[in-house]
Amino acid sequence: MKPILTFIFLFPLIIFSQTENRWYSFMYDSEEFYSYDSKSIKIMGSKIRVWIKREPFPWCKDEVIKNLKEKAFLIDEEKYNSYSHTKSYYEIDCSKRCIRTLKIIHYDENGNSIKSYNFEDRDCDEPVPESIGEEMLDKICELRKNYLKGNK
Repeated sequence: MKPILTFIFLFPLIIFSQTENRWYSFMYDSEEFYSYDSKSIKIMGSKIRVWIKREPFPWCKDEVIKNLKEKAFLIDEEKYNSYSHTKSYYEIDCSKRCIRTLKIIHYDENGNSIKSYNFEDRDCDEPVPESIGEEMLDKICELRKNYLKGNK
């Protein structure tokens, strides 16, 4: 029992660390943890563009895959059996407090793209209060502020 409890308490520390020398974990929800790509950050005034990777926790992966299959509307549904993670490209306007999704790509366990979506013409949306979107906006805007100060 003690090794299991140790794993449960140390697992978040393992996840929320630097991965692949570019991806930094910065938040999580009930099913996934989120990492930002430190090499893709572009700051343009009050806006920041950044790639975010969402990876399901091992114990939630089946549920995440099930939800993705439902959204696939039977198109490419079989490809989601080997789903691994999603990368999304966001533009976040810290002064207007809104998020614009530019691109979403779902990947399989071999790193191949399952499905991709482009949203270049999408408007900037304000996140719902107390949502994962608002938490992401706050954390990425804090990251922007740190980058401008030189504290990466």
